[in-house]
Amino acid sequence: MTQNTRERLEALLEKDRPESIRFENEGDSVFGSFDGLETGHTEYGACPIAILTTEDGPRAVWLLQTVLRNEFKKARPKVGEEVAIRYDGTEKNAAGKTYHAFKVAVLREEGSAVDWDQVGAADDFYESTPTPEPDTDPIEETPF
Repeated sequence: MTQNTRERLEALLEKDRPESIRFENEGDSVFGSFDGLETGHTEYGACPIAILTTEDGPRAVWLLQTVLRNEFKKARPKVGEEVAIRYDGTEKNAAGKTYHAFKVAVLREEGSAVDWDQVGAADDFYESTPTPEPDTDPIEETPF
């Protein structure tokens, strides 16, 4: 191991985990750049932690609630993307069970990814698409 690698690892050991964000009131929000995921440990086991760089510095968002974790999985933020998280209070599901509701939004500068490989060449499309036969002669139906 080089001295540089050792120094970098020692710096990581000295680095404190960012201050945790607590969502307590409906409408509580946090905005920041997504820096990645870390793993924390609770009495119930491992828990993912989203790390954001906010205007107030780095912050940790523990993905303890199922809805919050699912919102992150659905949004799939990439490192460097801007993320907004809002706590929408408690709600009831169809079975009447109360849960903590969250919304996660990601600002994607480059636009949505489209798989253009699924779109064949024009010749492929026209060859495979039958042309319907008209019921009448279009020239006879023209009113001029």
